[in-house]
Amino acid sequence: MIGNWWGFRIRLPQGYVASPLTKAELLAFFGNISAWLQCAWLTWLVLGPAPHPDRVFRHEVMTPVLIASAAIAMALLIPASLMERTWAAARFVYARESGQIRRIDHIILVLTVVAGGVALWKRPLHWPAIVTLLGTVIAVEIVLAFVQERLVFDTRHEPLPVPGWLSQIDVTEDGGIVQGEPGAQKQYPFRVGEVLHHIGVAIGEELLASLREINARFQGRLFHDQALAVILADRDPVLRIGKDEVLRLAAQVFAIGKQTTMTRFALANAVLTFVQEQIRYAFDEESTTSFAGGPFPEYGRFALETMNDGVGDCDCTAILTATLLSHIGFDTALIFLSFHDPETNEICHHAAVGLSTADLFVAAEQAFDAFTFEGRGNDRRRYLYGETAVEGTTLAFGSVPAEWKSTLDIYKIVAIPRWTTA
Repeated sequence: MIGNWWGFRIRLPQGYVASPLTKAELLAFFGNISAWLQCAWLTWLVLGPAPHPDRVFRHEVMTPVLIASAAIAMALLIPASLMERTWAAARFVYARESGQIRRIDHIILVLTVVAGGVALWKRPLHWPAIVTLLGTVIAVEIVLAFVQERLVFDTRHEPLPVPGWLSQIDVTEDGGIVQGEPGAQKQYPFRVGEVLHHIGVAIGEELLASLREINARFQGRLFHDQALAVILADRDPVLRIGKDEVLRLAAQVFAIGKQTTMTRFALANAVLTFVQEQIRYAFDEESTTSFAGGPFPEYGRFALETMNDGVGDCDCTAILTATLLSHIGFDTALIFLSFHDPETNEICHHAAVGLSTADLFVAAEQAFDAFTFEGRGNDRRRYLYGETAVEGTTLAFGSVPAEWKSTLDIYKIVAIPRWTTA
């Protein structure tokens, strides 16, 4: 569902019910609005005609006080039912859950100080009133800073929905988050903000050999024709080989998201960032020389192969990302595309991952790089583009690398449903 609020478009997930706005949140929202209005009033005093000396107090002091008082009154007195009848509530909830509101007051404060300095230069005789006005704005900003530091605007108030297969599994351990298995060959750091958690599962030699054998049988191209088998591992020719390990790995990732109260969008981006940062990029011909039957000119690793090897090209990282997302409750996709490489002046083929917008609280489609999947009948879905093969940086969902964005050609999108049955 798309909502409009003064020209701003927001996408509400199907069946979404937002947590009601609290009085503290409304105070922060209206406080920010009042600070913007006060900054605008100060700018008008700088640019507009000089007020009559007898009206200085009324114009330059009483106005910001009245604006601040009106904001407090609106936050405390406006009934919730009135907010729900307008798109103001939806806009405020979007600001809360997308993190837009956080520290916006810093921008207001800088603009106000600049405008105040210019006002003192242009209206030196009115310095007591201007200083009083600046003090009022700064006081409002101090209150806002105090309130906003105690409100989490970039985290949903509702719990992260638990995938069906995980509902019977305890994803905590001794009151904390389930970390990587002790027997795992590699423990990878999974970053949430500045905090590092660790994930990893034990991948036996026999299991790894089985996955390698299946991939070699299809010359490493199984993901081209049977992407669902590679990612979901619940059908021929995989038939649950490595499925238990994938589920344990997904449970670790979901536990991190749940215990740190992340939004769905934030959790999806955390998975994408994890793959971008932890899996080293290498061409298949270079990284499969030790494989039986190798090296392979193209080899789309299973997720467990990539976790074991710690290396892969765009196919491997896209498969790993889609595998994790699918098992923690996201509808995702493999995106096959081509683009013109400005360095080699050649057309290159590439793979990326898509994230369905159906259950995300995100901005309008124009705000992201996204592509439409046209399936059978009325099956039409929108996927945010996710680039998994980047070096030295990270890109969130909805960002196509700028250097070849203009030559991008999507020639195939394979929809991957969230995995729901154990």
